[in-house]
Amino acid sequence: MAVTSLRRWDILSIEGYSRADPPMTHPRTITCAAVAAVLLCSPAAFGQLRGFTKITATAEAHLDPQISPDGSTIAFRGSGKIGSVGFLGGPEGAMAVGNNLGDFVWSPNSSGIYYMDGVDLTFVAKSGGNGLRLTALPGQQHRLWCVDSQDNKVWGTRFEPSTNTYHIFTASTSGAASVDIVSSSTVLDQVRLDPSETRIVYREALPVPFAPAEVWSANADGTNPVSLTGGTVARSIDHLDWVDGGQTVAFTLQSQNTGQVQLGRLATAASSTSIDPLIDMLTEGFLTHRNMAVSADKEWLVHHCQYTASATSTTVAILPSTGGGRILLARDNKAYILHGPPTIDAANARIAFAASFPVSDGGVPAPPQIYTGSLDRELRIEPRAELGQSFSVTMPIATNEVGAVFIAAGEAPPLVLPGFAGGLAVNAPLTLMNGGSSSGELTAALAVPNITSLVGQVLFFQGLRVISLSQGDFTRLVDVQIF
Repeated sequence: MAVTSLRRWDILSIEGYSRADPPMTHPRTITCAAVAAVLLCSPAAFGQLRGFTKITATAEAHLDPQISPDGSTIAFRGSGKIGSVGFLGGPEGAMAVGNNLGDFVWSPNSSGIYYMDGVDLTFVAKSGGNGLRLTALPGQQHRLWCVDSQDNKVWGTRFEPSTNTYHIFTASTSGAASVDIVSSSTVLDQVRLDPSETRIVYREALPVPFAPAEVWSANADGTNPVSLTGGTVARSIDHLDWVDGGQTVAFTLQSQNTGQVQLGRLATAASSTSIDPLIDMLTEGFLTHRNMAVSADKEWLVHHCQYTASATSTTVAILPSTGGGRILLARDNKAYILHGPPTIDAANARIAFAASFPVSDGGVPAPPQIYTGSLDRELRIEPRAELGQSFSVTMPIATNEVGAVFIAAGEAPPLVLPGFAGGLAVNAPLTLMNGGSSSGELTAALAVPNITSLVGQVLFFQGLRVISLSQGDFTRLVDVQIF
């Protein structure tokens, strides 16, 4: 597979790992030799790898966290309450207290949450206090799914026992009575607004575990429903949401090849060669990818994944919504057991999740706690790498930095340096692209040869940004599976 920098400073043969046309002499060029110079000029390896921070420690379960759109506050379900804690930790508060509290969603301006108190749809400010009852909802099994960006309307689902029907409803945030917009004799759930806020997507399935599910799209008022799957799909579709600017829908599902839970999306006319004409798999193999959430801009899939065959190697990762480069946010060999999907703020900068750990030797497991992590100008590699197709590699870079992106066939224990965030984690790297940029990013396009033996192979990418020999950062490692 020939790899050519857009700046044409390096041409690498990935199959043979041979270098042709050495980099041009350029005052703003970084090569592997420059990296070696940084290492030689630095003292013994010290430094800080990016990872997660546990921000709660009270002896109660912290479940279903949701980070506010502005990233400042995390709401969670506690014992008899909906609690809150700042992203950086500190004292925990109670936004709402009660014995029959249900679903909650943040208001788009982060001022507070809408939540169910029994059958009452209620709003409470982020600081807590007395909740404002908006309306009583008929029926049972009320779920809240999303709020429009103007903070005018909430979409939810409910069950009506008198007619044995399920409904999608909308409720005005001003307190008017709710309106049922879609009805079915089978379960309706996972209602999400598209970026234009003119359409919704939702799932319909029988009320039994692992039932085949059908994915539907409709106008935001429930009119003109269209089946996106053309019938039910027996692959445990879950955690669905709009992606790709609202052009299609992503979800978790069972792989047809391994039976493991993976990430996928509905295929579109723009999709390349897909084995499944309906679904493009975005991850594949015997390592699971599950508990998925989609970022507000629909560009990232945040999820819980396994990254080695060891049960202790599970973490939270992000993946572009079109597939491509998977980024593990921590490689600390801890078995994070997520309690619900991760949650990400509107700026794609802060992530939170609830997790516990398995115990052995008869130990008592600790209750789930809240963990946080931050994104840091990550490499973006998309779409998924397919035989005979191209994908792009993009690294954000400031005008006062010079940078490089490296490619390798393997990873290595990270080498951390004083003054540098992250650590060098690619094994025998070759330079894909390097230099400075006035546009705010370095970008290269790569073509995958149409060679069947490449399917399932993994390439590793990592970026380096340098301000001086004692200041800069390594991006997180990115792995790219070939389909």
